[in-house]
Amino acid sequence: MAIPLLEQVRVAAPRVVRILMTAATDVDPIVTCASVAHRFLAKPFEGEELEQLIECASLLRDIPIPSALAEVIGSVVKGPLFPVHYGELIDPLYCVTRSPDLRPARVLAARLFEQLRVPSAIDPNPLWALGCESAEWALHICECERLSARMRAHAVVASLLHPLGAMLVARYGPESGCADDEAHLKDPELHHASVASYTLALWGFPNEVVEAVAFHLIPDRNQPSVLGAITVTHAACAIACSLRQGDSPTLAVDLQHLERLGLKRRLVSWLETRPH
Repeated sequence: MAIPLLEQVRVAAPRVVRILMTAATDVDPIVTCASVAHRFLAKPFEGEELEQLIECASLLRDIPIPSALAEVIGSVVKGPLFPVHYGELIDPLYCVTRSPDLRPARVLAARLFEQLRVPSAIDPNPLWALGCESAEWALHICECERLSARMRAHAVVASLLHPLGAMLVARYGPESGCADDEAHLKDPELHHASVASYTLALWGFPNEVVEAVAFHLIPDRNQPSVLGAITVTHAACAIACSLRQGDSPTLAVDLQHLERLGLKRRLVSWLETRPH
């Protein structure tokens, strides 16, 4: 009965987060669930997993994206839907903290990117490459600053997935009238960041990842007082983007933000110690 009910919710209220809790572990039910649910929790699961999903769902109300686009994303876009306990497969924290390199995180990201069939005129490869390069810079900065494994996971995953918004707008924007949205026309990059963070929250990613993606272009917006995932993601994405465009690696970095946190001199160290 749950699947027909969720299908009705998908049609009638596509912005509602749909979470299916079940003891089923067979492949066929999972595939069926993928068309109606954003998340699938296999019983038994830890209570904190559900709490995390609910917290992420509450963030959706505060992320500014066009209502029509939010409905399209909620109705159509599927996340990394696996029968999971977070510690095994999908949890982006596990992908990074339990591996000496970025391969597990890239596998997770690849699964997300592969689900988005962008128009033939859009080449997703540069966006995928930018995400990978940003993640490498994030990992490097975290290692230089000896940040915790949890902080490293948040920053790396946010950096890896931050181009998701551009792909979503390319794929679903025309269908929702997003191309005519005032926010998109005024600052498309900020709009893309909002769309990416909205979608990651919908899929149940940790709040720290959602916020790092949302604010990586405007790191002072929430006034962080110490080096955290938002600042690392900002620096990593800015450096990777500048280098990819052939500019100075510091061109897009918010130097005033780093100076406020006492990190402006550390930027030089990050650049000098990064292997090429």
